Amino acid sequence: MYKTNKVKIIITTARSSLFKDATIKQLQKYNIPYDNIIFDLYHAQRILINDYSNTNKYPTSISINLKRDTDELANILI
Repeated sequence: MYKTNKVKIIITTARSSLFKDATIKQLQKYNIPYDNIIFDLYHAQRILINDYSNTNKYPTSISINLKRDTDELANILI
């Protein structure tokens, strides 16, 4: 999916931005692609809100929920 260059991956995390460098190193170690990371979120439900226009009348956002410490992401981003 990511290799098509038609998507942007934004990672959201409750992890403190104090761990930004360690997080980026971990993502690089496992070759996990991303465009941006948002740190310091509350450890709570997150809601994705995305608009769409008349030029593309179909909803264009996808939210993926992953169980922590699994390899599920690798299968999704192929």
